Amino acid sequence: MFNNKNILITGGTGNLGKNFVKILLEEYKPNKIVIYSRDEFRQHEMQKKFDNTCMRYLIGDIRDQSRLSLAMKNINFVIHAATLKNISITEYNPTECIKTNILGVNNIIHAAIENNVEKVISLSSNTSVTPNNLYESTILTSDKLLVASNSLVAKEQRTQFSVVRYNNTFESEDYVSSYFQKLINMGIDSNIINEIQNSNVFFTIKNAVDFVLKSFERMTGGEIFSPKVLSRNITTLSLSLSDNQKHKIVDMYNSDQIKNNDSIKCNTTTTIEFDDHYVIKPTHQSTNDDFLENNIGEKAHLTRKFIPYGKQLIEQDDINGVIDVLTSDFLTTGPKVKEFEDLLSNYCDAKYTVAVSNGTAALHLASMVLLNKGDTVLTTPNSFLATSNAILYVGAKPVFIDIDDDGNIDLELCEKYIQNNPTVKAIYAVAFSGNMINQEKLQYLRKKYNIIILEDCAHAIGAKFGDIKAGSCTNSDCSIFSFHPVKHLTTAEGGAITTNSKEIYTKLLQLRNHGMYKDLSMDPWEYEMTDLGYNYRITDLQCALGLTQLKKLNLFLERRFEIAKNYDYALKNTIVEPLYTFDGNSAYHLYVVKVDFSKLSISRVDMFNMLRDKHIGVQLHYMPINKQPYYKGLGYGKELIPKMDKYYEQCFSLPMYPLLNNEEQKYIIKTLFEVLNG
Repeated sequence: MFNNKNILITGGTGNLGKNFVKILLEEYKPNKIVIYSRDEFRQHEMQKKFDNTCMRYLIGDIRDQSRLSLAMKNINFVIHAATLKNISITEYNPTECIKTNILGVNNIIHAAIENNVEKVISLSSNTSVTPNNLYESTILTSDKLLVASNSLVAKEQRTQFSVVRYNNTFESEDYVSSYFQKLINMGIDSNIINEIQNSNVFFTIKNAVDFVLKSFERMTGGEIFSPKVLSRNITTLSLSLSDNQKHKIVDMYNSDQIKNNDSIKCNTTTTIEFDDHYVIKPTHQSTNDDFLENNIGEKAHLTRKFIPYGKQLIEQDDINGVIDVLTSDFLTTGPKVKEFEDLLSNYCDAKYTVAVSNGTAALHLASMVLLNKGDTVLTTPNSFLATSNAILYVGAKPVFIDIDDDGNIDLELCEKYIQNNPTVKAIYAVAFSGNMINQEKLQYLRKKYNIIILEDCAHAIGAKFGDIKAGSCTNSDCSIFSFHPVKHLTTAEGGAITTNSKEIYTKLLQLRNHGMYKDLSMDPWEYEMTDLGYNYRITDLQCALGLTQLKKLNLFLERRFEIAKNYDYALKNTIVEPLYTFDGNSAYHLYVVKVDFSKLSISRVDMFNMLRDKHIGVQLHYMPINKQPYYKGLGYGKELIPKMDKYYEQCFSLPMYPLLNNEEQKYIIKTLFEVLNG
């Protein structure tokens, strides 16, 4: 590829540049190699070492665009290796670092386009993926500039830009072990390492040069290439040489950085895996290339992260909020708890909120306030175990009522049961999958039969029924929420109870804190325990996260709505039937579908396994609670719930969370039908 071609190497007087020249001269017949750098002494040294007639040496700075444009006249390929990389120097000279590492790259881009250069590869570092200092930040920025610059090239032009990332390079594969052995031979008993977990990635300068030159053949423009590299733990390597060696850990900024190959971690749509390297596909493509086959015919298979059914979205404002609390006076129960409770009350249109340690704690405390031992409570078999478990916690008796077509408890059947059993004390109604229970029917039952209503809204924050918001307790005594990471917003673990009753609110506060009571009439140290309560308190740390999450809840919901509508459109008139279609009311914690597997050649178990093998985390919500072994031991399991039984045979949940991108959703839908249709 490089025969009879003109090649320019910026920063070419370094060790890497010398090796590029050496291999190009030994293995190819280039027409011209131009070494472009501002180091006159090193250029002179290179001239003595490489006196081949094709060699050219040009003093210049990549910050000088006119000089750079002159250097690129008639150049076919550019290897960009000129950066300011000494971390201490770049920190003390930030302007020069930015001028060289960012503005210099911008000059290279424009000079290359101006001179119609064929291909440009910039050499980068895997440390830029998660920058911790100015050098790494500028390299990450320059990488993005290079990749994005492909969209600047006119269709009739041919200039392509790509990036190669790799770890630190060594002269030979035994460089580190030779270094440690030298220390041992000198009688030094402590090997200097950066940290115990660090690994030597055995990537030599020869490896790097070969990989970069091969990348010129592979590239189509816009890729970030990263080699697959074997690694070995440095501590283990050191101990293999001498059992008596100790390890002295030094500050990473004051020593050579040896890091694992994590350069494929990037905020991109997808990472593509080849036999010996990875390609990070550009987020915004200037072509229709899918990068699954490169210019030399190498084919890839898609490397996908597992797509779970649900996942949290944590951003920098969430992290900052938690950090602020960590540096404050309160870590456990403090001002952030009340602030979160007030914001949640306002969001749900409820008078009072009590935040607690998790959703199950919310159900337990609410049950302690609402129920008495021996009470009969109607509830759904289609929920997580905690709903009915909370009834048992307080010695009450759950009765499982069949579900309606939307997966929620059938309130018509509830009324029939109450008419035949007038001692029923309460209904625990779950807003399954984010879809609120029918509020008109709930209001009717509450008023006519004077029955206690608890709404389990663990799936439903942000949902509505007409103008009624989930958690408003418009037609219930209490509502509960869960803030588990798979829910709409998270506090890591957490939950809350909303109510419009001051009496219930006061009781909940007391039970949350060991059943303790304290008022201003008491001595400063005095408190009274009047009930057997629990430590179900939530922390300021959790509520700080909840506050930033709650402020973004509507944005999270908008994305869930988009995903739901995409599923609805793709599944219309197919063998996969949504539990219900989008109407703007459900909060879509889950996107549940039904398939009649009796009409297919594949079982649901096989479908689950095949989809999970393809990195798609479908899930089932839920196994009927009354069929669980514990409940069978209590005499449950023989209830007539035909709709629930049929639903359980057919249902499963597709991934649904704000971070799910369109490409992933298309992959889920495409793969689902491929699996179901055999």
